[in-house]
Amino acid sequence: MTATEKSVWAAEIPYLDVDAETLFLKREFHESGKDGRRKYEYYVSGIIKGKPVKAHVGPKGKGSHNRLARVFKGADSVRIVKSDEYYLVDTDIAAYEVYTAVNHDAEGNILKATVRPWKYTDKVLLDMLFRPDAAHIYEALAGNWKVTHNGSHYVGHKPTQDPCRGKRHPRDKSLDGILNTYYIEGRKAGLKKERLVQYMVNSVTEEYDTIKNIDAVVNNFVERKKISIHERCRRFQQKADMNPWTHFATFTYDDTKHDEASFKEKLKRTLSGFSSRRGWRYMGVWERSQDGRLHFHALLHIPHGQMVGNFSFAYDYSFGRRKTQKVNQNSFFLDSYGRNDFVPIAKVWRGELHRIVNYILKYIGESEESILHSHGSPAYIEITADDGDIVMGFFDFVLKCIFYDDVFASRYSDKRKPPT
Repeated sequence: MTATEKSVWAAEIPYLDVDAETLFLKREFHESGKDGRRKYEYYVSGIIKGKPVKAHVGPKGKGSHNRLARVFKGADSVRIVKSDEYYLVDTDIAAYEVYTAVNHDAEGNILKATVRPWKYTDKVLLDMLFRPDAAHIYEALAGNWKVTHNGSHYVGHKPTQDPCRGKRHPRDKSLDGILNTYYIEGRKAGLKKERLVQYMVNSVTEEYDTIKNIDAVVNNFVERKKISIHERCRRFQQKADMNPWTHFATFTYDDTKHDEASFKEKLKRTLSGFSSRRGWRYMGVWERSQDGRLHFHALLHIPHGQMVGNFSFAYDYSFGRRKTQKVNQNSFFLDSYGRNDFVPIAKVWRGELHRIVNYILKYIGESEESILHSHGSPAYIEITADDGDIVMGFFDFVLKCIFYDDVFASRYSDKRKPPT
């Protein structure tokens, strides 16, 4: 950054850190596997300890996609700057970091758009790239790590044993079953929070007036239910980020071929068979459409040469979107079950997988069905790492570390391969 640019941009961007490293925000074009729309992935690249790293960012705020597109003006990269903004909390002044993409037009006018790190690890790397001379955790990181993927980077934390594991307080399972029935009824009726609790209390009191402290019992059950749903979503997200999926598929059934029970049973056997014989991986949830018909959403990993049937495009009416949509149907599942749609996500990027996973996750809290998944789809792996495998350490309540991506593309790639 030249002295002139520093003075001009400092006037436009309050509290600009003009002494920070000069970095460039880049973008990479992708095409959506669902609708073919043009998408961009934004990132800042740099070198740490002699190896390349990427920190992913995204637009921030309403209308930010259009603002960021105007900043780029067809260019492949623009400057990204870091500044501090201040706001008042009660009587104290607090500061937070702001990242801004900056460019200028032919007339010399400043073009800018605020961006945000995609994940916390992206923020850690951005801070490191902006201030490489600052104190960071580098040394004494070799050893055993439990590694997950957060959608942006491989993140390790030290394996620990839960001291409460296996120690559960005894509960009345028959009462849990009663409460669960009314919980599901309330959720289907669209009730949330206080209204859901009050509905459960009233329903249980009418049927079972002998239960003591019913308000406390129901509140405790709802809190445990929230934790259970959160854990299910967290495990699903970990598996989704950790495994290399190739397709997002939706399966439903034809009334002339199956009823609901036979559809569920046979589809489970089919996917399980393909997992053991063809190396497929799958993970998904059951969902009911607005008309009540059961269908199955799944993330699939299908090894090269192991696909069954043939693909053809068809047009199908979507009751949810209220319009006709183009679907990519597989002949094997069409003949065996009925309508289906396979969306290729072989060249996946954060935005596409993030959208698909969020679409699936919203049904996990609404359904009592367990998540259906194949064996060999890890949520994490445990490795013994060298210092050269690790970018840096950081504290996020506990000590964690960020791994280089190429470590898992080479040295530990066998741990993420599908079973043969």
